[in-house]
Amino acid sequence: MSYVWGSPSDKRAIVCGGRKVKIPTNLRDALQRVRHPSKVKRFWADAICINQSDSKEVGHQVRQMASIYSAAERVIVWLGFGNAFEFFDQDEDLFTLIQRFCEHPKSSTDSEESRPSTAMSDASFETYSFFSALGDLLQRPWFNRLWVVQEAGLAKSVLALFGDQDQEINLDDLIRLAHKFIVEQPGVAAYYGIHPSRLFLLFGKRSAIVHPSSIDKLDFLDLLNVTRMQLASDPRDFVFALLGHPSAQINGGLIIEPDYQKSHWEIYHELAITLLQQSQNLRVLSAVRHLDEDNLTREYPSWIPTWERTSNINSVGVSQYRCDNTEAHAGFPRSLQFIRASNMLQVHGFAFDTIDEYTNEFRYGTGRRSVGKSFIDEWPIAAAMALRAFSTMSAQEKLYELVTALVCGWASVFWAKQGLKDFAAFRLQMLTRTSDPKQAGPCEILPEGLAAAEEAAEEGSAQSFLADCESMVGGKRLFTTRSGLIGTGPTVLRSGDICCILFGGHVPFLLRRVGSAYRLVGEIYIRKVMQGEAVTDFVLGDMYRSQIFNIF
Repeated sequence: MSYVWGSPSDKRAIVCGGRKVKIPTNLRDALQRVRHPSKVKRFWADAICINQSDSKEVGHQVRQMASIYSAAERVIVWLGFGNAFEFFDQDEDLFTLIQRFCEHPKSSTDSEESRPSTAMSDASFETYSFFSALGDLLQRPWFNRLWVVQEAGLAKSVLALFGDQDQEINLDDLIRLAHKFIVEQPGVAAYYGIHPSRLFLLFGKRSAIVHPSSIDKLDFLDLLNVTRMQLASDPRDFVFALLGHPSAQINGGLIIEPDYQKSHWEIYHELAITLLQQSQNLRVLSAVRHLDEDNLTREYPSWIPTWERTSNINSVGVSQYRCDNTEAHAGFPRSLQFIRASNMLQVHGFAFDTIDEYTNEFRYGTGRRSVGKSFIDEWPIAAAMALRAFSTMSAQEKLYELVTALVCGWASVFWAKQGLKDFAAFRLQMLTRTSDPKQAGPCEILPEGLAAAEEAAEEGSAQSFLADCESMVGGKRLFTTRSGLIGTGPTVLRSGDICCILFGGHVPFLLRRVGSAYRLVGEIYIRKVMQGEAVTDFVLGDMYRSQIFNIF
């Protein structure tokens, strides 16, 4: 059984083996749904089959999770009561219904993908009801739970149950059809809350459904990063729930033992050291996220990722795939030493600049978003264009630098042309959807002029720009440096923080001097140093000097 545990206090009693046992209400509901009135059926559920009060047994069983779920005949997923599809013809099975809409998205929505708002207004009541129901189903708590990544990912077969009646669907079919719709109609899918599932990107058995030609090459750091928005009640499970993945195996053993007698701080500390020892780069440092000043200044080492579930801030330098496209260190090998007595990390590199000005944080949207008045405050576009570093640029230079920074260089070579059109549409909507257009300052956010912006926006999509940028810059700030460079970085950055190239690091990092040592503020993106340009100046000139950074 795969289900959401829910609140620890939300439990019900069942009779099991002749005794009363208190179990999560969700599990009780699931068992009532699947039990047969006369035949014995055999199930495995962690809340019953593992002694949850014995931390040693829990750790031992977690070690066995991969074999338990991969050996099972089938994994049954309980998504909960409620059925938003109940208004459709009950004689049509759910798979056929979903197939009918998802495999013919253009006829269903009767609109171009680039105009999702038009698709919403033109959609029939049946179409609107269906995609709202599908969005409701895919946003159920089960899809956000971390443990289900391996529970569903390792299974031979996965059956999803939900609703008050006998609603069920093969989970592979559900995700395959939803994925097809997301690929063909991303703007419309985003409006209805139909998002790609991480469950089908991480394990070979499932990933082949949506990516038939893909080969699973994720390492454990990739896995930790990709699942960073999946939830678990115990912070130690942010690591332990992934130990069934092939990447968790190193030299015939697990990358870390599931020991519930250790604190989550001890687990994160041990894992960070192991990840550094197993690699020749600094990708693990890119996973560090300090969400506020208290987080940055606490006694815990600033260079250790905590894997906290408080935001979905995208990293530039964690992913192996993205690191193939960035070489800020220009191939300089890593030179690193860990001082265990002081939890100090000694890294060789050089400082090349300092933070000068910066904007407010670019905030995340929630749910179904349109580009409206709230974005005047939430997305400080006008404030960014008013920074001193932009003052000497032409309108086109300003727009290109800003767009590239907002997507952190992602696909910038082939995306930039369309991105500029989408950015024009986005900025025009910022103006037209506010009660007072002058509040945004047309001259500030339309440096190319209204006519040029309108011409570019004809082939642009504000919603596409929002989706592209929010995934990369949400939770970050845009900044400029003393020498006029432009970039994006963590929300805790401040004027005077030091921009550094750390040898072995694919991206630049931001450090803050504290006495004779440094705190790691986080990774940063600066377009003009991502391919080793600063290292060229370091090697050929005398602008920068090598030093050892003691990071605590």
